[in-house]
Amino acid sequence: MISVSDNSMTNVIIDRVGMENVNALLDSLGLARMRLRRKMMDIKAAAEGRENTSTPREISELLEALYKGKVLNKQFTEDFFISCPSTKKVTSRAFFPKISALPTNPVNSKASETIAASFSPAKRPYALCVMSTYVRHEREAGDAIARISFAAWQTFDRLDRSSDLGRVVSSHDSSLP
Repeated sequence: MISVSDNSMTNVIIDRVGMENVNALLDSLGLARMRLRRKMMDIKAAAEGRENTSTPREISELLEALYKGKVLNKQFTEDFFISCPSTKKVTSRAFFPKISALPTNPVNSKASETIAASFSPAKRPYALCVMSTYVRHEREAGDAIARISFAAWQTFDRLDRSSDLGRVVSSHDSSLP
């Protein structure tokens, strides 16, 4: 469902788990604006105004809760982050450096006009969610989100390699051999 962005498999999971249970879990995590109101690809429900909703803040909070093991047990948490798409799948569109340049763990994302990502640099793991709406050209929205994502990655990568006083000493940022 997650690794290949398969809406039909998402619908199977919704049937098995139940929309009410998903929303109850979201409530228990304090995510009041994140709501599952319809299955994926349900044009009739969308036309009736039943849209699945969230906010960038709540998606980031959900990623943080997942990362900290507050949603799933340890094994399921590890499986979740392993199953998410890696930078190999978003590199060409998202302007991320080659996978070997990432600090430790690759980005985890579920993206179209939204990117929700968690990065795990050694010192400063972070979550990022960028959404767009009223998009005229999806490609332009994706490119803008990618530039924002890359700027965030550059910032946190630099912070990760900095001392507590802000000094960066690495072969990546200096003329040292």
